[in-house]
Amino acid sequence: MSNMVLTDQLFFNKVGLNKVRIQDMVNDALNGADDGELFLEYSEIENLTFDDG
Repeated sequence: MSNMVLTDQLFFNKVGLNKVRIQDMVNDALNGADDGELFLEYSEIENLTFDDG
């Protein structure tokens, strides 16, 4: 499975981001820019709590 397929599954399918809307926002933000950087991060946290009560 390619990195782009994994990225699409994680950010657009699992989290529910709208791919077309995100592409439009990035295009607007980079309009007229010479260079740019985009950083996406996904994290999951799992907690277990034990209670005697």
